[in-house]
Amino acid sequence: MEAERLRQEEAERQRKLEEERQAEERRIKKELEEKRLRELEEQRKREEEERKRLEQERERLERERLEREEEERQEALRKEQEERDRMVALSISEDNQATLVKEEVLVPIEKDTKGGLDRNNIKDWKYSELRDCINTSCDVELLELARDEFHRRLKAYQAWKQKNLQRKKKEAAKPDLPLSSVPEAPVQSFRKEEDKPKHEHRLFKVPFVYPSYNNPSVRGWWYAHFYGKWIVRQLEIHPEKAPLCLIAGRDDLKMCELQLQETGLTKRKGSEITMKEFDDLWACCGGGTYVLREDQ
Repeated sequence: MEAERLRQEEAERQRKLEEERQAEERRIKKELEEKRLRELEEQRKREEEERKRLEQERERLERERLEREEEERQEALRKEQEERDRMVALSISEDNQATLVKEEVLVPIEKDTKGGLDRNNIKDWKYSELRDCINTSCDVELLELARDEFHRRLKAYQAWKQKNLQRKKKEAAKPDLPLSSVPEAPVQSFRKEEDKPKHEHRLFKVPFVYPSYNNPSVRGWWYAHFYGKWIVRQLEIHPEKAPLCLIAGRDDLKMCELQLQETGLTKRKGSEITMKEFDDLWACCGGGTYVLREDQ
């Protein structure tokens, strides 16, 4: 009897020890699993931080690349504009049979007492200086001088460009724009010259044909808005291309460089249209709102 009781107590003690051992193993396994999960979470966070850092670094490098490309593009545009100004100046000098001067010995522009450019030497002004004067100056006399000089250079540049294009181009015929062969012609009017307003809006509509089409019905339209003697807006409608809306001060090199009197438009019957006709078509072709300066 006593032996049986001892055996049962021993068995109970062994059972409790086994339960304690198993509980300890479970606790150790749980701790190990929790530690493993913590390490995985820490590793995930480290990887996420590293990914973000690399992403930020890539974005920074991309921004620097874009800024560098933009700077290079602006520099290329500046050099192109300087080269264009140089070619215009050379062309003007040739037209006037002037002696060409190398760039490295050009005399700097003299300044007046107020620190501005000398209006008496307006032929020495750069293209950008002329355009800034036209866009910002309130001096009416200086505006007229700047406009005259600007369009004189533009006309010389267009003549030079046309001369080179005729020599180099071998491509298919292009549209014969309406003013390309119009000789200079004085404006005839029943009003005396002194009775005419110095600045007035005059708008014109002229067709042009495509020689390559052998079809007189295939033609485009050329519209011009003159304010005073200079063009301020130009609209070209082509049969197989999107309309082209040009504005003075932005697209000068693509626009008519002739004065109104030189175009012969005022002598062309049925070519003059109203401001409303022009503005309606300008809006339909995506020209946007155009606000004309009072001193323009």
